[in-house]
Amino acid sequence: MAIKKRTSLRSKARKRNVADKVQGHSRIAKKEREIKSKDALLLKLKIQKGAKSSAVQPKSKNLDPHQPGISKSAVRRRKRKLKEQLTAKLSDLKSVLDETVEAEKIQKGIISGDITAGEKEGLEAVSRRKLDHRPNPTTVRGSALVEKSEIRRFKAILKEENFKKSPFASLRTSIMNNISRSENEGKRKSYEL
Repeated sequence: MAIKKRTSLRSKARKRNVADKVQGHSRIAKKEREIKSKDALLLKLKIQKGAKSSAVQPKSKNLDPHQPGISKSAVRRRKRKLKEQLTAKLSDLKSVLDETVEAEKIQKGIISGDITAGEKEGLEAVSRRKLDHRPNPTTVRGSALVEKSEIRRFKAILKEENFKKSPFASLRTSIMNNISRSENEGKRKSYEL
């Protein structure tokens, strides 16, 4: 009688590994054919996207205890370090939150009348940025409004008696007034910011 060969678990695993390798090679070859068939731009985008997605991994993936070469103690140390960093960030947020809550309480006290005028002087004023309602000269509508205001201003200059006496001197003074006015507005804005 012929001796029957027994199949062992090792031989089954070896066969399975060989089959997996063959399938893996066929998948790789298929992907290479797909990449070659597509144009260069799509390939470049695909590579960039893959690089970005591999670069941005969640921190929990880095702490996988089943990864080879990372001990349990190293994983614990990493987790502890991340937790400490998180508590530091939360303490910063808490301090900012406390400041905003305090400012809101002051505002509510001023509005409701709980805080008297003497107490208001000691408090810092919560400044709001003033909106600039001047027309924007870069847009069509804004440039039209600027043009209209300049025409009005120029007509007012022409009607002045100083202009009739010495036109250049009156134009010069009006220009100087405009320049000084714009400089004052600029200084005021820098203080508001």
